[in-house]
Amino acid sequence: MSQTQTAETVGENKQNVSDFLRSKAFKTIWGEGFTSQTFEVEDSTQLIGQPRINGLPLKIVIIYWNYRSYRGNKEAYKILSVLALDSLEDHFRHAFGETATMEERRQRIDAYVQELEERLNAANETIAQQELELRQSWEEYDVQQSYQDEYDRQLREHGINPWAVPNTEDEHL
Repeated sequence: MSQTQTAETVGENKQNVSDFLRSKAFKTIWGEGFTSQTFEVEDSTQLIGQPRINGLPLKIVIIYWNYRSYRGNKEAYKILSVLALDSLEDHFRHAFGETATMEERRQRIDAYVQELEERLNAANETIAQQELELRQSWEEYDVQQSYQDEYDRQLREHGINPWAVPNTEDEHL
């Protein structure tokens, strides 16, 4: 698969793949010594300068998509979920002697993608609501803190230490 296809499949640009292949994260996972391969595309209509593709093995594509999914890319998450589901279902069908047409598999995948999207949308709505509540809480905290600061200032103006224990020498400034 080309680097461009790998990136565009999950809604990113080719530079993200190139950066990932040079990253510490990739080197930690794969180790040293990976070089992408360049393939010439044979085109019988073109006489000079065949187009080239920077290809990646599928193992690397999956590692990249996993990494992007881990970093919050929802498209990568959906693709990996669908691939895992289809693969597991295929293995179970094979183990129990069942068969499924490509159309049946596509329908199940479409239903699963729809379910994933609904769940992701619901999760995003929950997160948005929680962010709103958190923002409101912080605003309320800021208001309360400003009141506290004003009370502290007024007490200090009158020679009272607002944080001192009463009936001690520290009570007055």
